[in-house]
Amino acid sequence: MIKQALADEFGWENVSVRNKGKWIKITIKFPVGHLEDYDYEGLIDELKAEVWEILIDTGLIKLIPTFQDEVGYTYYALDVQVKLEEGQK
Repeated sequence: MIKQALADEFGWENVSVRNKGKWIKITIKFPVGHLEDYDYEGLIDELKAEVWEILIDTGLIKLIPTFQDEVGYTYYALDVQVKLEEGQK
């Protein structure tokens, strides 16, 4: 379900969703024109934010495990990675 929701935005072949024990690892491959022409950090941050937005908007965030630190803050056990690939956008 998570992969399908993200694939609607990024394309099926560009999305990987893996269950790593208690963690969910999402990898998005994003093709860009010429890599030197991009603000890497800004683009990666935007794409990660878009993944979170999709998970929240679709309600799929409820499928992501959570954990608490020693102070009591709750975190999602989610690792979102973006791989920029040179090619056609």
